[in-house]
Amino acid sequence: MIERLRQEQIPEINVRETLQGCSGLTTASRFELEKAKPDKYGVLDIRLKPGCLSAAVSEAQVHRTLLILDTLVREFKERGVTVMPVSDEKLSRFIVGSEQIRFYIREQSKRIKEKGSYFDIYSPKGMLSFVIDESPSRVWHDGKAQRIEDLLGEIVAGMLLQGEVLRAQRLERDEWHRRWEEERRLRELQEEARKKEEVKQRDFRAQVEMWNLCKLMREYIVEREHALEEAVLDPELQRQVLEWIAWAKQYIERIDLLMKQCKLPEPREPRTPWIEPDPDET
Repeated sequence: MIERLRQEQIPEINVRETLQGCSGLTTASRFELEKAKPDKYGVLDIRLKPGCLSAAVSEAQVHRTLLILDTLVREFKERGVTVMPVSDEKLSRFIVGSEQIRFYIREQSKRIKEKGSYFDIYSPKGMLSFVIDESPSRVWHDGKAQRIEDLLGEIVAGMLLQGEVLRAQRLERDEWHRRWEEERRLRELQEEARKKEEVKQRDFRAQVEMWNLCKLMREYIVEREHALEEAVLDPELQRQVLEWIAWAKQYIERIDLLMKQCKLPEPREPRTPWIEPDPDET
């Protein structure tokens, strides 16, 4: 990203000298900073205060921070970029195209070790950092030879570039998700086809087994009929055997799926076509 910024024309931006006529977001942030109490790092942290621009700075850096934020709000507004305040536990954001870029400004703190104390004490250093809280992240710091005020043009260019990077990442994620969904859909279709195939195979095997059983039962009935013809039985016993044979044949017809599926409908009597009466004959 740094090499890309060097190749682009970085605008020259001068920080505002006064807060007179500042934006509503700057006014709301100043109001909350004036009410806030220093935390353990010695800063007034309103990074997640609804309606504000995310900042965590000491009282000594409040005016400077507000000038920087107000200048950036105006510069981005001129470039068609919307600035969103903190909401729903989310940092303040720049809306670049369709991408939301979280940002905040904070003051660095230094740790002070006190003799006879078990706790570390932090003190603000008076050096600010402007942070893009996205992936990839980007931070601009105060340094020995430069201040955040000297880097506003690079921050603006970097934020716009970050929007392009996030857009490319989002499109790549969307494409990956689309492919994943398509692969999932194909897997489901394949699984559905496999289950249907298993049902068909299981049903086919069951039909073959039933067909074999019916075939064996018919052969058995034929043998019983032959045996009955050759045997000499008393009338009552013969009647019982014949009743059983009749029942067995009906039972086979009930369970024989092949006969049910292949049985042709009974032929119907042909209908006499309707003939209009001749009016001359009436």
